[in-house]
Amino acid sequence: MNSTEKSYTDILTGDDSVLMNRLIKKDIGYYKSEFSRLEKKKVKLSWNWGAFFGGHYWFFYRKISGFKFLALLLNILIVYYMSPVMYDLMNELFTSASEGDINLFGVETYIQNFNLTSIVLFASLIFVQLPRIPYALLANHIYKQHCISTIANIKRVHTDESKAQRAFNFKKGMDIIGAIVAIIISVSVFMLVSAACSQRLLENGLIDR
Repeated sequence: MNSTEKSYTDILTGDDSVLMNRLIKKDIGYYKSEFSRLEKKKVKLSWNWGAFFGGHYWFFYRKISGFKFLALLLNILIVYYMSPVMYDLMNELFTSASEGDINLFGVETYIQNFNLTSIVLFASLIFVQLPRIPYALLANHIYKQHCISTIANIKRVHTDESKAQRAFNFKKGMDIIGAIVAIIISVSVFMLVSAACSQRLLENGLIDR
C-alpha cells in the first residue's frame, strides 16, 4: 500500500467512510463487513458468490480498473489456447466412437450421432469457468484495495473539491454496460474457437453436418 493511502480501519472510522459508501453503492453492509473482517484477521482470502457466478464480468460490474482487463485477457487466452487441446480431445473422442470403443457409465455410446457443437460448447464451458474459483476467493480483498486506492488517488490528484466530486462520481457504483460489453467479447471469442474446432473435425470426416 502506498504510504499516502489510509488503511481500511482509518477510512472506516474517518470522514472517508461516507465516500466508501458512495463508492460501493450496493450491498454496502456486506462489503464493509467483509473488508473489516479481512483487515482484522490480516488475510486476503474470503468467498464472494457474486464474483464466483459473475466471473471476470464481476470486475467490470464493480469498476475495478486494471484488474478487469487482466481478467478479460486471461479469459480470452484460456479460450484461445484451449482450441488445440479441445480439438485433440474431440478428435480422439469421435475416432473412438466411430470404432465403437466408447463406453460411458456402462452404456455403449456412439457420440458421432450427437450434435458436435453442443458437446464442444459443454466441455469448453466447464474448462473456461475454472478461474471463477480464485476470483471468488480474492474478490473481496481486491475490491477493498481498489476502494482504498480510489479514494486516496482522487483526493491526491484533485485538490479542488468540485473536480474531486466529478472524478469520484465517475468511479462510484456499478458499470452494467461495461459488464455487458465484456460478456459480448468473451462469448464471441468462445463461439469462434468452438466453431473452429467443429470445422476441423468436419474436415477430417469425423462428424457430419
